Amino acid sequence: MMTFEELCRGARALSRDDYLATYPSPALLIYEEDELAGNNEDTIRFKAGKKAHESDWLSKTYEEMTIPKEGETGPSLVAWVRKRRGSNNPFENVVSIGRMKHNDIVINSSVISKVHAVVLLDPPAADGSRKYHLRDQNSTNGTLLDGDPIPGGSQRTLADGTSIWLGSLRVQFVLPETLFRALRNPTLLG
Repeated sequence: MMTFEELCRGARALSRDDYLATYPSPALLIYEEDELAGNNEDTIRFKAGKKAHESDWLSKTYEEMTIPKEGETGPSLVAWVRKRRGSNNPFENVVSIGRMKHNDIVINSSVISKVHAVVLLDPPAADGSRKYHLRDQNSTNGTLLDGDPIPGGSQRTLADGTSIWLGSLRVQFVLPETLFRALRNPTLLG
């Protein structure tokens, strides 16, 4: 986990090949800058007292949720879709997302369930490409994929640039090549 600004600084001088060798995993771009109090390598933390409740986000339409806040210019954090050293996840092709420290991607927020969702990785195809799927783990506050709810226990295929809502947290799934191009042209993100 790193800030988007750190990624921009670190990737600025890298060639395409060097970038893809350094950052080979897809990313989850996290768009909650105004609520973030800080982060470390493994965890996103939110300010105390800033809680989104289920009734708040469920009452909004998808369009209302995707309108950028004033001054919002892009993602705040980058979480890599990969296994994390020290996670208790025994499944090779599953990346867990939740607020408990044993997850691969830890998001310490009251809107995120202990194990909120998982990303399932298909084996690589002959050309090296992979398919990714998102499954809601019967989370309390739900998961939306491009505005459509994912029923608990169900999964949907992720496409490059897919907009995801984990409860009221906005996230975007981006493949490495796309993120490299977006770092060269930030208007591609959104």
